[in-house]
Amino acid sequence: MYLIEVIPLIRIPANGPQILSYYFNQNLKVGSVIEITINHRQAQAIVISSSPLTDRKMILKKSSYQIKKANKLLFENPQVTEYQLKIASWISKNYYSPLGISLATILPPFFGKKKYDLSDVMTSSNVHSDASIKSVSSYKSTTAPAKRMLRSLLPDINEHTKNAGQVLILVPDSTVSAYYYNELKNLDFDPIQISSQIKNKEFFEKWKRISSGNAQIIIGTRTALFLPFNNLGLVIIEDSSNEMYKSDMTPKYCATDLAFEVARLNNADVVIADQTPDIESYFKSINLGIKMSHKQTQNNNSIKLIDMIPERLQDNLSMFSSELKSEIIQTADDSGKVLIYAPRRGYASLYICSNCGQATNCPNCDIAMRVHKHSQYILNCHHCSLTKDVPKFCPNCQSGNMRPAGYPGSQKIYDKLLRFIEFGQLKKTPILILDSDVVKNDTETEEIINEVTKPGPIILIATAMILSHRYNLNFDLIGVTSIDALSNFSDFKTEEKLLITLNKLLDFNPKKCLLQTSKIESRINTVIDRQDVLEFYNEELQDRKLLFYPPFSKIIKLSYKASDKTKSLSALRLLSEKLKMAIAQNKLEKQIVLKDNFAEYGYRENNYFVSVLILKCDRNYADIRSLLRYVPNDWSIDIDPNSVT
Repeated sequence: MYLIEVIPLIRIPANGPQILSYYFNQNLKVGSVIEITINHRQAQAIVISSSPLTDRKMILKKSSYQIKKANKLLFENPQVTEYQLKIASWISKNYYSPLGISLATILPPFFGKKKYDLSDVMTSSNVHSDASIKSVSSYKSTTAPAKRMLRSLLPDINEHTKNAGQVLILVPDSTVSAYYYNELKNLDFDPIQISSQIKNKEFFEKWKRISSGNAQIIIGTRTALFLPFNNLGLVIIEDSSNEMYKSDMTPKYCATDLAFEVARLNNADVVIADQTPDIESYFKSINLGIKMSHKQTQNNNSIKLIDMIPERLQDNLSMFSSELKSEIIQTADDSGKVLIYAPRRGYASLYICSNCGQATNCPNCDIAMRVHKHSQYILNCHHCSLTKDVPKFCPNCQSGNMRPAGYPGSQKIYDKLLRFIEFGQLKKTPILILDSDVVKNDTETEEIINEVTKPGPIILIATAMILSHRYNLNFDLIGVTSIDALSNFSDFKTEEKLLITLNKLLDFNPKKCLLQTSKIESRINTVIDRQDVLEFYNEELQDRKLLFYPPFSKIIKLSYKASDKTKSLSALRLLSEKLKMAIAQNKLEKQIVLKDNFAEYGYRENNYFVSVLILKCDRNYADIRSLLRYVPNDWSIDIDPNSVT
């Protein structure tokens, strides 16, 4: 008999043991797969060690639990490599996620299927031990407009491919992946694309090509980080601050950070390819003396801020200033292309009572419901998806004077432009909407993009979905109906994200980019007007250092939800006291800051009351796991979340 240690491919509470022991009647190889019973259900498990039972008798006698026999052997030959175990261990450690779920996440979708035996394609890659290499081989940041980014990256790509090295281009979504694939094909490269959408047979064939070293350039989304690289020499991270890189399911890892670990294990170089670097990348460059090549040569003179307050004083209550309206009409007359960037989908952000100002809230979430328009107005909650008819009377004052209000959405913008045509102010021009309400799949998106690329005038109203198409689309005029709507969030990254979004809009090479605002003297608008991003970043770094926000700390978001508000608040107070006591006992007040203001970090969503604790930890503090052990299993842990709200 043999004692084997395994990692079950199921969720085990992060506070509990992640590696379990069983016995089996034969010696098993590391990486082989067995079936076990755990908590009265069957599960696959990966073998990580095997030793004769006689060698472990003393340990077994002292054990407080009875060791069970494994059910059966599923794959005798190894299906999981040491490299994959290292990646899973890194994710589990850095994001405090169950080891089994972390390992299951990185395994290919065809794992465990008999016709896809991975032992035939195990990679003898150049993975280094943890002790042999402390950081990536080299790191640099390349900044260039989207349409010129690939040209800036080609020297690095050519340098590695000519030496038979592999290059991974990590992208946020399939649209960007398709762009790089087509461009590299046109340059006589033979790249392959990887995403979670491809079928098992195709994925397995590409897996074999990568494992054998026959594929040199790999383009992919987060899934591509888990491939069996063979001589990986370069990792390119496109648009590193894109929120698509953050997983919203456990394990809640960030692909940008994981890419650095993949590069480290493979002794590969890293290039950050950003149109505009985020503050953390900028901080890294000035703090560590890392070279950043700045090639941003876009026509920033096209940007103009339009103050909407004088427009209102002149009785222009329209969502369009007189200047933006005039430019839309003129661009259409000149057969040009117009992009109206909508801050919201739907019709309007609020449905209010004109008498008392009461907004109609979602009964499940206690937030304002968004107004959508079909044959008539309807209300939709963008959190829980509840839909209901608009009320005829105000529930607060019983007034019947109810109306849409707030920031205009794509539907309201569309209606206004149609009225311009109806009144003869705008010549008959195709008007299209690109948002998640209108398009439901890639085919529908492609149809709209094809219409935009046809000769002749067109007006496209689009939400953030359009930004992925900035690599191959141009617009003569870009208008943003309200940049205030893009910065109306209580998050420390809000202004930074707005600047990055505006720079992405400039990638469409507009002759004019008109930004409407009712807060012309705000700090962010001053930065936009001066077009001095680095000055803003330096000021922002001072503020973040004072408030102990990233990059000077690591944010950990702990959340708990319950159907009863009292229970939710009770759990919040209990955990808060535990953590405060642990911080005090271990004298960690300078390394860890706890924020537990329910009014600021609590909300109701889909009939659940959600309580949130925010931990701000010094990035040099290495033992955060010892503190997180106090967090009960029914709390969610999100390390470096996209937002603290």
